[in-house]
Amino acid sequence: MTRLSLILVLVLALAGGGCALEPPQGGSSSQDERGGGRSTQTDPSQSRRPKAPAPPPAVPIRFAATPGLQVAKGQRVQLEQAVRRFGLSLTRWLYAPRRERVRVEAIGPAVRRELASSSPYIPADQRGSQEGRVQGLEVALQSSASGVVTVVINDLRTSYRIPANFERRAGRWQVIELRNH
Repeated sequence: MTRLSLILVLVLALAGGGCALEPPQGGSSSQDERGGGRSTQTDPSQSRRPKAPAPPPAVPIRFAATPGLQVAKGQRVQLEQAVRRFGLSLTRWLYAPRRERVRVEAIGPAVRRELASSSPYIPADQRGSQEGRVQGLEVALQSSASGVVTVVINDLRTSYRIPANFERRAGRWQVIELRNH
């Protein structure tokens, strides 16, 4: 047997052996499925581990700024995170069934009160459909601590824009006013 053949056989043996060590999905042995052998259950605490939160979907953010305006890199990263959280949570809130309690993030108290007291922007037949998706976010910085974010939403029928003013207050970026509400 040549050296290459021996290495190939060894690799295949290890690969096949590695698969045999893992129990099949469902926690029982393959013999259980055929009716013979003893059952090998997996530890129930392993299957109940909380899943790590999924990263937010990649939503494109387009920036525009007043000429000559500069924002520190750390503040810009915080701004990106805040507008992404706002856009995604606002869209979930708009398209969630009304019985679900979805919290819109990165908003100030006045906007929170406004959203709590008024109906969504979308037609009644779209409420609860969960079809809305954030197509993009547009950020227009007007100063180093304020600007406008526009959430572009697509709900499989049409797309529309929701502009909102934001400011940096107490070290955090937050939406302070919805413009077309």
